[in-house]
Amino acid sequence: MQNVKGYEVERELLDVNDLCVCLGIGKTTAYKLLNSEDFPTVRIGRRIYANKSELNKWIKGMQERKGENGDE
Repeated sequence: MQNVKGYEVERELLDVNDLCVCLGIGKTTAYKLLNSEDFPTVRIGRRIYANKSELNKWIKGMQERKGENGDE
């Protein structure tokens, strides 16, 4: 959360640095994810962001697929 003019604001869009912190990955991996076709992104001009709620759905979907394949 960020404090903007005395208000707590939670950002819905994550930039590459936020994504690195959230997922515990490096910038190269974050950029690969952001540029993959099945990863939920939003482009604003030349910038690319991950939508936080869509990212959570994507992670759950990845976990479900992993479980279906019998992987641990």
